[in-house]
Amino acid sequence: MWKKIGNMSLKNKLIWGFLALGTIPSLFSGAIIYNEMNTIIEMILSTLTPDDAQQVHLQLQKIDTLYIKMNLIIITLSICFSIGVSYNFIQGIRKLISHFQRVRQGEFNFEVEVEKEDEIGSLTQSFKEMKEELSHLIDKTYKLEISEKNAQLKALQAQISPHFLYNALDMINWALIENGDIEMSHIVIALSDILRYSIDDTKKQVKVREELQQIQNYLLVQKSRFEERLNYKIQIQPDILENEIPKLLLQPIVENAVIHGVENRQKEGFVRISGRAEDDKLIFEIKDNGLGIKPERLEKLRQKIAIADKIVDGNEKVHIGLANVNQRIQLTYGEKSSMEIKSKVDEGTTICIILERRDDLDENLDNR
Repeated sequence: MWKKIGNMSLKNKLIWGFLALGTIPSLFSGAIIYNEMNTIIEMILSTLTPDDAQQVHLQLQKIDTLYIKMNLIIITLSICFSIGVSYNFIQGIRKLISHFQRVRQGEFNFEVEVEKEDEIGSLTQSFKEMKEELSHLIDKTYKLEISEKNAQLKALQAQISPHFLYNALDMINWALIENGDIEMSHIVIALSDILRYSIDDTKKQVKVREELQQIQNYLLVQKSRFEERLNYKIQIQPDILENEIPKLLLQPIVENAVIHGVENRQKEGFVRISGRAEDDKLIFEIKDNGLGIKPERLEKLRQKIAIADKIVDGNEKVHIGLANVNQRIQLTYGEKSSMEIKSKVDEGTTICIILERRDDLDENLDNR
């Protein structure tokens, strides 16, 4: 018996529960009282005259009929009430199950309405919050992966045959050493380090000193190209060198400063890179003395870069590095971190990156 009850649907359990706990005990109690009343009435009838007893019997028959009708009405109302309550309850469960099935199939773009404030409503609200958080995490992880790939786009062009490039650069390096050209040998070594650092995708987070080393390699190569037209200064506080930041976060901004601050002018160009810690923040500044950006163009650039939830069109080459960096900052650190751009025409541009300082930023990123 108990096994059969256990295998019942929730709807049937509710119906039989209402009957067992409400209607049936009431009817049983009523029947006992009715029988007792009949016994008392029979005792009273024995003292009456035949005519009076017949009249009483007629009234009792009417009471019996009324009692049966009332019991039938009570049973009907109880069943209707049980079915109504169970249907209402089951509908909430069914809707919740359908929501779970949609999420299980990978669908997150649908609204979950919380229609009631009962237990089912509370459960639905919890599911809604869970769905939104899960959708956010999936979206964040997906976009972060895309941004990291975009950050390595230029360097990955050399990944067609990395071992061939390493061997070629190594051969050139030894040839330069044999010819006594130590300066060019250093440049080739720097170029090889840049290549190796850029295409190595085993690490998502690097220490500030690692990123700084690649910036120095990049500036060394560019210095050989621009000679006296490019001068630079690096001022990084020693106490932040062991902090971790997303790989290739600063290099695109330095590259942007060199391209727009030195290539577009004939006079001596200067790039200053600084980094410091303030309270719980890491602050990096990359400043150049280039042509600067006109106010109206600067405002458009800020608006475009501020769209953190969209991947910048690959056909738009101008400032794609800045948009990518800002997007990665938002996806990795959230709204507490930011990238600010200041610029004046004929005076230059300053890009400031403000990061939430973390000793172990999202270790899971390194393991993906």
